[in-house]
Formats: sequence, structure tokens, C-alpha cells
Amino acid sequence: MKYFIIEALDITQPLLAPDEKKTPQVLKVVVQSEEGVEVKYIETEGKEIGKGTVFNTNVRNKILNASETQIENRVRYRPDRTLIHTLLTQIRMKQNENNQER
Repeated sequence: MKYFIIEALDITQPLLAPDEKKTPQVLKVVVQSEEGVEVKYIETEGKEIGKGTVFNTNVRNKILNASETQIENRVRYRPDRTLIHTLLTQIRMKQNENNQER
């Protein structure tokens, strides 16, 4: 099956201070396929994988190894500052809601 990475987030680095020169070890990705949109985790094994990457795999697991994929179009991972800001804002809002309920 062919997948297109819509969003990618390095879950092995801190959100507030990611090292942009470091190749991610594990990415949480949102992918588009013939079957729709889903979330997967990719162990990169040192390969450059990022938003916009297109890959094929026969493995249907939620967790993939890069060696289980055939990468058609490789895009280098870069932290998406807008995505990180949005995630942090949502976390703060949820924490505020929880504090108000107490």
C-alpha cells in the first residue's frame, strides 16, 4: 500500500527545544492512503523521513520500521513549529480546564 506523510512529529525529542540537526529515531506520522487518513509510528533507523515523504509497505501494523518500507520520495524531517505550537496550546487549554474543574 502507498502512503503519503501529511504530518510528522519526532517523539524522541522535547517539543520546546528540538535538535534540528539530529535525525529522528521515532516519528509519529499522519498518513494518507487509499483507505483514508491514519496515524502510524515509524522507527526511522537513521533514514531521512519527513512531511511529504511517499512510501510503500505491505505491513499493516501501526508501528513500522523504515526497513519494512520502500521509500519513493524522501523528504528530510524538519520540526513543524506551527504544529508544535498548536499541540502545546491544546495541552495548556486542557490543563486550565482541569484546574478550573477542581
